[in-house]
Amino acid sequence: DKRVRVTYQANAVVDTTWFLHNYLPVWKRWRAKPGGQKLLTYDSASAHLAPAVKHEFDKSDTLLSVVPGGLTLILQFIDTNTAFVFRHNWQVLAHAWETTNVNKKLPAATRRVLATKLCVQACVKTLEIVDILKSFCKLGHLWPTDDGPLYVCISIPTM
Repeated sequence: DKRVRVTYQANAVVDTTWFLHNYLPVWKRWRAKPGGQKLLTYDSASAHLAPAVKHEFDKSDTLLSVVPGGLTLILQFIDTNTAFVFRHNWQVLAHAWETTNVNKKLPAATRRVLATKLCVQACVKTLEIVDILKSFCKLGHLWPTDDGPLYVCISIPTM
């Protein structure tokens, strides 16, 4: 697929020069599409925090959000294990609504209510599929206690 571009650093270390010359041009081409200011969230690798990188993103009207060190594993888990399932469920529900309500015009307030209802339904479906507590236990962040259903957090990253 010509729309997909994979960039990587041969030695697996992303330095500032590589980031500025390989990743940033791809971001700027994507950013050139209409849609106003963009938000980019990335981890706290030193190449991402370099003043030159921050400056270039600022010039391309991009807000930067940096995940504090040590939290990437947890946030990636939430994104792939829970948010991905939620987004999929929301899209299925929204598509089903659109299919049964073709060309139906809704006032803004009703659209907001509909979006909220779809979010709640998607959340319920997600929680039927994903056992968040068990998933965190599998990652090793939570461990059941000896005296019942209580869980102890055993690996919160320090900042």
